[in-house]
Amino acid sequence: MRFSMLLLPALLAITSCTSPKQTSVPVVHMGVVELSDGVPSDRIYLGSGENLVITARAGKEGRLDLEVSYDRRDGERQEHLASRKIRAVSNQPAEVSFAPFVRFTLTPRIKT
Repeated sequence: MRFSMLLLPALLAITSCTSPKQTSVPVVHMGVVELSDGVPSDRIYLGSGENLVITARAGKEGRLDLEVSYDRRDGERQEHLASRKIRAVSNQPAEVSFAPFVRFTLTPRIKT
């Protein structure tokens, strides 16, 4: 993946700093994420035990079906929070929302 795994927790912390009166969902901008067709990504650590796993299935003309899993690990216990399936286009920005937790923007790219 072309973004720094170390920067992602810092971005999450910065974007999630909202006052209690705000109802907006924090946004994490992940940049370009390189994926292999049909292979789950490495776990993307978000900090606080939260992580994502993204599986892309390539279609025609750069179209992608993305399955994004959002989990939280607390010691030995892993809790599945949510999953989303979205349609995207390779090398074009896409957004995945796990409201009220967080939203992610990413630019998926299939490794060749």
